[in-house]
Amino acid sequence: MLFNLDGKMVDCPVLLTEKQIQKMVWKIAKKISRDHAGESIVLVAVERGGIPFAGDLMHDILKIGRVRKVLMDSVKVSSYAGTESTGRLVWEKELSNPRQYVGMHLIVVEDIVDRGLTIMDVMRRLREYLREDIKSVKCAALLDKPARRLPGHQGFKPDYLGYTLRGEPYVAGYGLDYNQLLRDTRCIVEIPEYVYRNVRP
Repeated sequence: MLFNLDGKMVDCPVLLTEKQIQKMVWKIAKKISRDHAGESIVLVAVERGGIPFAGDLMHDILKIGRVRKVLMDSVKVSSYAGTESTGRLVWEKELSNPRQYVGMHLIVVEDIVDRGLTIMDVMRRLREYLREDIKSVKCAALLDKPARRLPGHQGFKPDYLGYTLRGEPYVAGYGLDYNQLLRDTRCIVEIPEYVYRNVRP
């Protein structure tokens, strides 16, 4: 597919179509509904990339109808400047009203897990902050990029996962961005290396 990236038309191969993504989200929704049938859950979207996934996931869980109650909240944590991670987390938004989640299961919803830094810090912070008030903290990730894990984070695996990436492709679409572009694309595409490395093709 052709996209205008930084003023240049770039052909980005489609990695996952909209239909494939919908099937993955539905599969994850079924697993969550099975694990938490009759219970109450909170989907905590990690902004901004996790918002489309979380919205579709909530829709499917409600459609299945096995979970007693589904709430949604979000947190915003930044570790990227442009296309590169700074390795330093900045918390920009906390949970809106955590006291209403007493006795519920929290599921952190991420677009992609790569270095493991963000998701592990978010889950740790939620566990420490809410402590005995919640029953569990889990992770649902649309994509996983284990080749990018930092030392000490290699053992992390999402509790619910859509697709595992091979190698270290730079992907965008369906909430994932390239310099804040392509978040609204319903499919997921791979950004050619020459684009984000800023070299000639």
